[in-house]
Amino acid sequence: MAIPQSPLFRVPRRPLAILMIVGLAIVPILAQAPRSGTREVVAIRELEVKPGVDEAEFERFIVTRYNPAWAQPVPGLRGYIAKGDRGAHKGRYALVLVFESQKTRDAIFPKEGGGAADKFIPMLKGPFGLNEELDKYIEPGSFSIYTDYVALR
Repeated sequence: MAIPQSPLFRVPRRPLAILMIVGLAIVPILAQAPRSGTREVVAIRELEVKPGVDEAEFERFIVTRYNPAWAQPVPGLRGYIAKGDRGAHKGRYALVLVFESQKTRDAIFPKEGGGAADKFIPMLKGPFGLNEELDKYIEPGSFSIYTDYVALR
């Protein structure tokens, strides 16, 4: 004797297949949602050195004063001035800021092209306090030309 199938308990195959396909398509999107804003950011500010600057004096200032001030002024941020060793910018300088995430960068520097948020200014007094001395070596506006790179991992 066959058991009669009730239409209430039978699932049509086509809608089930469509639900499975849609579900599989949404899984990667949902898996990415928690990563939003969590990727590391490397911010590069190309520095244009003024003509006639004593390079040895400039590098001594960087090594002994400027870079140590950027060691870790704010949790989740570190920075340093680096000198190009190879490639298109060999011999040129750049300020490199490394943020643990986009969220960290956005909390410290909320506006693109803007300054630090008020609550972080006291923490950044060390490196910011050296900018006047750094200005003796670099062209005005050097900090305004920049690119923030988000790590794609």
